[in-house]
Amino acid sequence: MYATNRAEHLAIVCTVALVLTTSATVNAGRVEGPATSTMGSAPTMVGIYFDTAATQTVKVCNGGADEYYTAYIFIVNATHKAGGAGYKLLLDPRMQLVSATYPPGVRQGAPLAGIEVGFTACYPIGTPVLVSTLTLWTGNNLIENAEMRIDPYPPTGAVEFADCNGVIYNVDGGSAFLTIPISTEAMTWAAIKALYGS
Repeated sequence: MYATNRAEHLAIVCTVALVLTTSATVNAGRVEGPATSTMGSAPTMVGIYFDTAATQTVKVCNGGADEYYTAYIFIVNATHKAGGAGYKLLLDPRMQLVSATYPPGVRQGAPLAGIEVGFTACYPIGTPVLVSTLTLWTGNNLIENAEMRIDPYPPTGAVEFADCNGVIYNVDGGSAFLTIPISTEAMTWAAIKALYGS
């Protein structure tokens, strides 16, 4: 039993190393075009969500100074077992990335400059796969539809999904939008009339 688990572990580690290599050998294993299912489902995508079920791409929250928000990067609609992803995170300039955490594995790069993430586990088809948990800060900004977007990984010019065999697919990148509305204060009728000099 140990030898089987060890062999599986080594295969996964080798796959992770293969995914993170940008040599001609790996590029020869690249599949151009979207990774789509033969059953007509949505294409594989690396997207940003505000919930752990990977369903909410729009969030409206109360504003305030020094508020932190959590967003998640997921691989969704995977057509193969998930072994990793490559992307660049683009944030609205009124937002700052405070931290990014990842599942067990290896990483090369940084989210805002371009990153490849390889998992030590091989994740099944059909469930969203967490790539990163983001902590964001908006300072004292009140914003409407601030966009967060998954852009192509700069060295390859594509958003990437890697299966557990190290084959890399070009996939779609998703967007999410954060709104922090202007807060309103309760006013009395006398205060409203005072605004107009009556």
